[in-house]
Amino acid sequence: MATGEYIKSLHTECDWLMQYYDVRKEARTDELDALEKAESILRGADDASLVQLRASHARAGRPLRRLRAA
Repeated sequence: MATGEYIKSLHTECDWLMQYYDVRKEARTDELDALEKAESILRGADDASLVQLRASHARAGRPLRRLRAA
């Protein structure tokens, strides 16, 4: 009986993995792309990406202001 329950739990786990495979694959791909971009920025390959924009908290609808890169 315990073996049957174990096989059933494996089947349920496998079904979940198969159902969400594409979603998980895309998330891993997106994460790798983000890590590669972060690495290139930190290596100085894209200094323009270090310029940040921030929203003013004073008033909604106010345009974004550029911050100077250090």
